[in-house]
Amino acid sequence: MGFCKTRFLGAALAISLLAACGGEGSGPTEFNPSAMQADLALTSGVESDPTVSALAATFDDMALATGGSGLAVSTAGLFLKEPRSAQSTEQMSTVMTALLRERRHPAISASVAIPPEVAGTTYEYDVTADHWVATERTGAPANGVRFILYTVDGAQAVVEPLDEIGYADLIDLSSGSTASGRIVVVADGTTWVDYRADATGDEVAGELNVNGYIRFPGDQWVFDVSMEYAQNDTDYPSLDLSSTVEFPEHDVLIDVRITKAAGETGLMSFTQRFESPSGRLDYAGGWSEGTSPSLEIEVNGEPYAHLSGYEDSDLVGNDGRVLTQDEKDVLVEAFLVGQFSAMTPLFLLAPMAGFVGGGMTF
Repeated sequence: MGFCKTRFLGAALAISLLAACGGEGSGPTEFNPSAMQADLALTSGVESDPTVSALAATFDDMALATGGSGLAVSTAGLFLKEPRSAQSTEQMSTVMTALLRERRHPAISASVAIPPEVAGTTYEYDVTADHWVATERTGAPANGVRFILYTVDGAQAVVEPLDEIGYADLIDLSSGSTASGRIVVVADGTTWVDYRADATGDEVAGELNVNGYIRFPGDQWVFDVSMEYAQNDTDYPSLDLSSTVEFPEHDVLIDVRITKAAGETGLMSFTQRFESPSGRLDYAGGWSEGTSPSLEIEVNGEPYAHLSGYEDSDLVGNDGRVLTQDEKDVLVEAFLVGQFSAMTPLFLLAPMAGFVGGGMTF
């Protein structure tokens, strides 16, 4: 079931993306497509990590316990189940809309927080109910909830007999006009996940920020994502998303900027830089719903190829350049991985969407 355990049906909204990024700075001078495949594979380390999978298995119940409906979890899952396809560009609006709909009040304020009746509660998995349930167990933060984590299988179903591996704390940090939440995961005495989300604004306009890290064997996924939205008298708001993801142990950086004009067919633009010791790739372009992306690609600051879709057959080398299969594979995969990297932190916001996800009702 991909990256999240889904029990709810998600709605579908189509949207468009874009791509860009200049050739700033020195950066790498060599391009090694074969070595870059290993750099791209770092993103799968997060998806397959057992602690992250155990955390994701709680997201439905965590969202329900803290005032959400679970809709944001399931719609994010639509994207994350099959991120490396044309669908990756068409789920952005669906996920963002689900997140922004989740909040229970039309304006963000300190009163929008984890419900007081559940604050300080520890939830454990009940094999009969097939859900996490409130218990008398102590240890949860006074301003949050604790979910006990268990070993899960490849479908993120809890394995029986239960094998407890740690816990996840969801902490309410809301203050004044800013609604904030933090998730911390501890297993075997190590903090594996630590990130927070902040939201300001109302149903007309606002901003979401998600930043922190996920630790997995061999590296960390360090991310910082911000998204501004504005209703603009339409059912389809304008969006401006900036995402930076780093894998510090491997010197890998993925920087993405996505903007979308208001309106159902508003043009989306996307700036992406993928940089590692194996080279630097920059993408620039734009397209609207129902059309294929049109992207110019630079390698180490030099024009290299044009991509007009989602497959390696949609790549054409500049000035008659004949691309090797390794080059084609990397140039397409890096584009899709960039979108996946930008979206994943927004999925991590889903369990706290009930009180930090936004006040819009579009």
